[in-house]
Amino acid sequence: MDKPLQQAEPAWEDPRKVLSRYGIHPSRKYSQNFLVTPHTVDAIASALGLQEDQYVVEIGPGAGSLSAALLRRGLRVYAFEYDPRMIAILNQEFASFPLQVKL
Repeated sequence: MDKPLQQAEPAWEDPRKVLSRYGIHPSRKYSQNFLVTPHTVDAIASALGLQEDQYVVEIGPGAGSLSAALLRRGLRVYAFEYDPRMIAILNQEFASFPLQVKL
């Protein structure tokens, strides 16, 4: 069976810029902290040691910085997010990528 055509890879974008675009500020209610350096995000994704097409579960993906890095590595990402504002951002920003977002 042929592999489906890959979409363009999700690019790195500072989550502060993403949140600003949507007029959203981090919430103390959800104890939100965001990964804001590409090096840190890539180091975390690399440290997982997973191979392309493997599944990974991400808890609290926020604006999707780590999600994007995982997708760039060809991983299948299931993201669980509690904040409905972040879910809306993830669904919008990753609409053309194979990111599964759940509440």
